[in-house]
Amino acid sequence: MNSQATTPPAQPNTAQPKATLEKLLHLLGFDATVEEHKLEEGILLDVKTDDSGRLIGRQGQTLADLQYITNRMLFQQDAAAPKVVVDVGGYRAQAREALVKHSSRKQRKPPKKSAAGAMSSNWNPSTPSTAASCIRR
Repeated sequence: MNSQATTPPAQPNTAQPKATLEKLLHLLGFDATVEEHKLEEGILLDVKTDDSGRLIGRQGQTLADLQYITNRMLFQQDAAAPKVVVDVGGYRAQAREALVKHSSRKQRKPPKKSAAGAMSSNWNPSTPSTAASCIRR
């Protein structure tokens, strides 16, 4: 007997992203609705719920995990399933805007000078010449 389990070939387009996420959210105890939007690179599933904070989690980690699990489940249903992006109440768009705003502020600020002066930016303690010159002083 062959001890290896074989998976039946996946039927094309059998994955149902919206229904899969709705079922997962229901099993997790969330009262939510899901809107499906087609994107060039896949599908966006936008979750609407009164309990968005719990679904998003700290720094979006729960949302990222939910997206990962959803994609794994869809891939198990259909290996050719499109990649799904899960969002809750526009969180991903807001986080992206905040990141862009933060990075543009960082680019405009001049670099701070350190207390050690100019030596700190290029100083490498593992370089023998640098270490030896510091000891000689």
